[in-house]
Amino acid sequence: MNVLVSVMESLCFKIDASAEERSQCVRKVRKRKMGYLFENMKKISIQEERRKTEEQRKETEKERKKTEEERKKTEEERKKTEEERKRAEEERERAEEQKKRAEEERKRAEEQQKRAEEERKRAEEQQKRAEEQQKRAEEESKRAEEQQKRAEEEGKRAEEQQKRAETAEEKLRAAEELIRLLKEQ
Repeated sequence: MNVLVSVMESLCFKIDASAEERSQCVRKVRKRKMGYLFENMKKISIQEERRKTEEQRKETEKERKKTEEERKKTEEERKKTEEERKRAEEERERAEEQKKRAEEERKRAEEQQKRAEEERKRAEEQQKRAEEQQKRAEEESKRAEEQQKRAEEEGKRAEEQQKRAETAEEKLRAAEELIRLLKEQ
């Protein structure tokens, strides 16, 4: 009898019966009123319940797999989104760097343009100075030519004076000779 009571208690625990139902079932077994023990129970099919449980388990497994796939897809989408965000950030950084380089290039170009303008101005000033020097050189050349002409003219005058002096000296000698000859006579 105790074995039947233990089996009944275990069964009640397994089917999760309430404490009151459990004690009622155990009392009926002890009082040997087992004919009425299952009178209020609903008819259930363990095989049917197992089949339903298995179907429910399979359905739950399908749902779990579907949820897992969706989670993976969501994770992949999140990763793609993160990669796209990173790429966009890298593109933004590259664009920012290009903008900075372009700005630096523009500044360098402006500086080069300023230097070129300064060089052009210096070249113009040098050209003006060279032209002025050329004018002065031409003027100096003209003065030198004039001085040379004057020197040549003075040379000619000096030659003429020397010729006149030589002629005068010859005349003077001839006159002296004549005077001496006249004195001797």
